[in-house]
Amino acid sequence: MKAAEHSRNGRYGRFRLWRAAHQKLKANNGGYVFAVVSEGQVLKLKRMSARDVERRLNGISWYSSGHDGKGHQAKIPWPHLVDSR
Repeated sequence: MKAAEHSRNGRYGRFRLWRAAHQKLKANNGGYVFAVVSEGQVLKLKRMSARDVERRLNGISWYSSGHDGKGHQAKIPWPHLVDSR
């Protein structure tokens, strides 16, 4: 389960994905449930396989999180994965 704020400082909130966890999900045919929230309320839900996440994004650009031991991450604005309508 991944959650992102609908908006934050005037911008879309983002889902943070971790490469190691994503690779495990993909290897085991797993996936995500993405939730877009605002003021504690769920506005949108979307279930998607790890493979479909990669397809929807045309691949994932991973980068160092800057936190020791946390590995690589990707921060994805929620409309890239969940319909904004």
